[in-house]
Amino acid sequence: MENIYPENYLTTISPNPFSDKLNFTINNKEHSEIILYDIASRKLMQQKFLNTVSLNTSHLAKGIYLYEMRNANRVIKKGKVVKQ
Repeated sequence: MENIYPENYLTTISPNPFSDKLNFTINNKEHSEIILYDIASRKLMQQKFLNTVSLNTSHLAKGIYLYEMRNANRVIKKGKVVKQ
């Protein structure tokens, strides 16, 4: 997990590993976006949100996924999550 701007944003990704739901939270008051990729960097899901979002991941296969959390200007955090 890489916090690109850790001094400005408090982020939470849970649970990890996950099964049918994956939750993303950020402490800013800006519109943010989460993008979920497969291990080959193909975009699978993209969702805009404010403060928190819960993604329905029941259709995804077990494995490792990459994510990017971004605001209007830049990537805030990126990392890996595991579906079990």
